[in-house]
Amino acid sequence: MMCVCGGKKWRPWFAVVVVLGILLFPHHIAEASGPPTLPGESDPVGSTPQPVSSPNQIDKERAETDKEKVLSITAGDSRLLEFDGLTRAAVGNPAVADVVVISGRELVVNAKAPGQTTLHVWDTKGVHFYRVEVDRGEVRIAERVKELIGLEGVNVIEVGDAILLEGEVPSQNDLSRVEAITGIFGKKVINLLSVKNPLQVLLQVQVVEARRNLGRDLGIRWGGVTGQGSLQLPEGNLSSSVTPEVELMSPQIGLLGEVFVGSALERLSLFRARLEALAQQGLVKLLAAPSMLALSGSEANFLVGGEVPIFLGEESGKIKFEWKPYGVQLKITPRVERQGLIDLKISPEVSSFDWENALLVNGWKVPAFKTRRAESHLLLADGTTIAIGGLIQSEDVKLQDKVPILGDLPIIGALFRSEKFQKQETELLIFVTPRIVGVGETVSPEAIKRPQIPDVSIGEVKR
Repeated sequence: MMCVCGGKKWRPWFAVVVVLGILLFPHHIAEASGPPTLPGESDPVGSTPQPVSSPNQIDKERAETDKEKVLSITAGDSRLLEFDGLTRAAVGNPAVADVVVISGRELVVNAKAPGQTTLHVWDTKGVHFYRVEVDRGEVRIAERVKELIGLEGVNVIEVGDAILLEGEVPSQNDLSRVEAITGIFGKKVINLLSVKNPLQVLLQVQVVEARRNLGRDLGIRWGGVTGQGSLQLPEGNLSSSVTPEVELMSPQIGLLGEVFVGSALERLSLFRARLEALAQQGLVKLLAAPSMLALSGSEANFLVGGEVPIFLGEESGKIKFEWKPYGVQLKITPRVERQGLIDLKISPEVSSFDWENALLVNGWKVPAFKTRRAESHLLLADGTTIAIGGLIQSEDVKLQDKVPILGDLPIIGALFRSEKFQKQETELLIFVTPRIVGVGETVSPEAIKRPQIPDVSIGEVKR
C-alpha cells in the first residue's frame, strides 16, 4: 500500500515514524490501550483502577435501601445499627424514639414511649427507611413476675395497665407472697388466685366497759403477780359489799409479769379473773360479745348500735344528709402466717351522742359524738388472748341531795338541799381470742353463740 499526498510518496517515512514512536514511548501507548473511562469519573494519580459496577448491581442496592424495615424495641431499651458512610438521620416522632450518632458507621436508637414512628438514615448507599415500633414490654414483665413467684400453678397475664393473676396457690402464705411480689412493679393487680388449702380464723371477742378504779376495788396489783400462782390481795382494800372471785388456772401465772401496765395493749397468759361480783354491783357492763369467722386475710366487721342522719345542708330545695354509725364497732383482719402464728390488725371504736356540744343548723340539731378509738397490729399464737385497754371516758356528774318537798321550795329550798360534783371515769376493755379453723373442721354452735375466752373470761354478766 502506498500513500500519495500532494503528488509525493510518504510510505517509507511513515513506517520509520511508527517504529520510533513504539521504541521511545511504550508506557503511554499501553495506558491508551486500556478500558475507557466513564464520563465524569477520573482516577487519582497513582491509584489502582477500580472495577465499575454494572447497571443491574446498582439497581439492586438502590432497591435494598428504598425498602422499609421494621424495628421492634421495648420501651426503655436501645438498638445499635451499622451503616457504610453514615451522613445523617431523622426521626418522625421524638417522643416515641430518638437517635444518637456514635460514629460514621454506628447509630443508636433509644425507645422512649410506646407507639410508632419513622426513621430515615442516609449513607453512601442511599436512604434507609425504618418503621420503629415501641411496645410496653408486657411479655417481659409477665415473665419476670412468674420467674420471681416460682409457682407452677400461677398464670401471670398483662392486661393494659394491670397484671392479672390466675390459678391456684398451695397456702395463704404463698398468696401473700405472690401479692407482695406483683405489687413491686407499680401496676394494678387483679388477683383471681384461689388457695388450695384455705384457712379461717374464729374471732371470739368481748367488749367490756368498766369503772376506772376497778383494779383498786378488787385489791389486785397487776405488777405483784408471783411465779407460784398467787395474787397479792392487801388487807382492808376490799369493800364489804364486794366479794371478788379470783381463779388462777396454772402456776405459770408468773408470765403475767410481761404485762405492760398502763399501756394500750396488754398480753395476758394463762390467767382467768372472774368479774361477776363487780357486774352485779354495776361496776362492769358487757357491751358486746360477738364471735366471728373470717377467711384468712379478709376483714371481719362488727357493729352494735345504729346509724343517725347528719344534716349537711340544702341544695336546690333538697335536704342533704349522710348516715353516721354509732355504738361499738370492731374491725379485725386476721392473717395466718407460718408456724401457726396469726397476724392480727384490730381497730375498735366506741362512739356515743354528745348533745351538750350539738350544733343548731337551719333549725336542725346536729349532734356531736364522743368517740374512743384504738388501733393495734400484732403477731400472736393460736388461741392466745389479748386485751386492749386505755380507751378512757371521763364525765362530770352532778349529784344532788335534798329533803323531799322542802328541797323543791323556791328561795328557802336551797337550805334543804346540797349539791356536789363527782368525776366518773370508765375504761373500755376489749378481749380478743383468735383460733385457726382448717378446711373441714367444724365449729360448735356453743362457740358461736356463747364465746368463752380461756385466758380472760368475763363470766356470767347480768345486763
